[in-house]
Amino acid sequence: MKGIKIEISGENRNNDDFLEFLREIITPKFEKTEGNLHIFMGQNYSFGTNSDLAITFFLKFEELNYTLEIISSGGGSGIFGFTGGNEKRSLNSIKNKIAKYCEEKNLKFDCNEIDI
Repeated sequence: MKGIKIEISGENRNNDDFLEFLREIITPKFEKTEGNLHIFMGQNYSFGTNSDLAITFFLKFEELNYTLEIISSGGGSGIFGFTGGNEKRSLNSIKNKIAKYCEEKNLKFDCNEIDI
């Protein structure tokens, strides 16, 4: 299991636009909103290990910024469940897409790995 935490801030934030963007990235199988917390769950197929990878997004809308925690898990194959780095590759791909979105919208983007 791997995880990243992304902080996004800026005056050009648009909640509906950002939610739609995340839906395009993950194509969620499950989505739920509780107050200012939005949860997405989806799957990414990993060709390298011939298995699915679970992706979970926790998006918290705050007054001045968004906090987004993304957890990638599974995707292992064989008796030892080797992932071949799929969890990290998946997170990097998502992180890069969000960074590009932030650059286009002139939003501040900060990302750190989190311990799971």
